[in-house]
Amino acid sequence: MRELIKRCFLLLLVAVTVFSCQKHEVTFTYEDEYAKTVHLVGTMNDWNKTAAPFIKKDGHFEVTIELLPGEYEYKFLIDGKEWITDPTNDLICQGYYTNSLLIVGTEEEIEEIKGKIRESAELVTKIDRLSEDKLPFRFAVLGDNRGNSEVYKALLDEISTLEPDFILNTGDLITNPGNLYQWKEFIEWSSGYGFPVLPVVGNHDVEHSRSEKMYRDIFTLLDEEIYYSFTYGNSDFIVLDSEIPGEDRRIIGKQLEWLKETLKASSSAYRFVFLHRPLYADSLIGRHFGRCMDKYPEQRDSLLTLLKNNNVDIIFVGHEHLFRKTTHDEVIQIITGGAGAPLYAEEEDGGFYHFILVDVYEEKIEGKLYKLKDCDFTETLIFSLPHL
Repeated sequence: MRELIKRCFLLLLVAVTVFSCQKHEVTFTYEDEYAKTVHLVGTMNDWNKTAAPFIKKDGHFEVTIELLPGEYEYKFLIDGKEWITDPTNDLICQGYYTNSLLIVGTEEEIEEIKGKIRESAELVTKIDRLSEDKLPFRFAVLGDNRGNSEVYKALLDEISTLEPDFILNTGDLITNPGNLYQWKEFIEWSSGYGFPVLPVVGNHDVEHSRSEKMYRDIFTLLDEEIYYSFTYGNSDFIVLDSEIPGEDRRIIGKQLEWLKETLKASSSAYRFVFLHRPLYADSLIGRHFGRCMDKYPEQRDSLLTLLKNNNVDIIFVGHEHLFRKTTHDEVIQIITGGAGAPLYAEEEDGGFYHFILVDVYEEKIEGKLYKLKDCDFTETLIFSLPHL
């Protein structure tokens, strides 16, 4: 009960500190005598095509909404089929899509809100807890929760009963890259537990340089980059960034050199690697075949060879909203993308909400799949590896 009261207090503290800021009234206009309907669609309404209709009068369209300070990407949807950037706004955000960029509030207001969220994020990641020399120990892995707080919190609550030392989330922590208040929500949902919740960056978290900066502003990690590593007990944990703008779906350049040095310096019994996009997606199951690390097969295969030659035991990934365990040149890849985002497969093909629990001993590691169904969990052993 004491732990529950503590968690509720932390959630209340996050909500109060973040939302003690003033909303701003913003008016959007559009001139087109031939258009029948215009809608404002963007990160302020989760890209809902009907949430913000303009009012038309004499060929002039206008809508006024209230927004908290922050950055928002948006477009106008004309007659339900034509997408255009705002002709009256010269600010453009270049990512996978070219969107208009709206900055609401002053720089000081935005930085103050980021600072409060960052303070709360430090209570979630608990970086100072990751240097313990503990054995045995256990950790959990899940990913792709996005905006589904109900499933994500159900998984975290179950994980909490199993008392892990920490958990890692394989990415897509939010839905819209760079959305300050979705980051606020994720931190709020992850707050109050007795274990650190460590992020792995996903494509819904970072899409371009602006959203990458937002990610860096929210999280204080172990290294200067979004990729990082730490040693816990007898194991090394290596978190990679598959979403670097201009380098996405690849581990190349500075990050690749860092990875080589990190692996070379490792003397631990076990090595675990985490990144968002799978090295190997299935062509028949899921939706991202050809759009994961397999977009660049030669670099992907070279990465696998590097990991194998340096005795990496398991690669944990997300992106595909399902569970799938495969082995590639003796290295296990586990796709764990079932923490709340819409599922990408039938139940028999791994389309169910779940998390992975790993127990690390001196002489072996064991992994169990916890599957959520009808408000209950089933437990299945999925690997048991001896120390070689």
